[in-house]
Amino acid sequence: MTPTVPTAADLRAELARRQVPIYLLSTAVRMHPSRLGGYLNGSKELPNDLALQLMAAIREFYHHSSAPSPS
Repeated sequence: MTPTVPTAADLRAELARRQVPIYLLSTAVRMHPSRLGGYLNGSKELPNDLALQLMAAIREFYHHSSAPSPS
């Protein structure tokens, strides 16, 4: 079973929901923030493989940042 490919709108919603800054996401996928912004705002066509990579990076970033900090 192949995963559902997220749209740019799905990715923007996840970024907002999980409060992941675009500059951190762009670092995770090794892309300049302005280029990534072009994909997310629809001015550039979002390739399926990049969309899947971005969603995985958003979820990974959120998973690590939501872990409780040791006291």
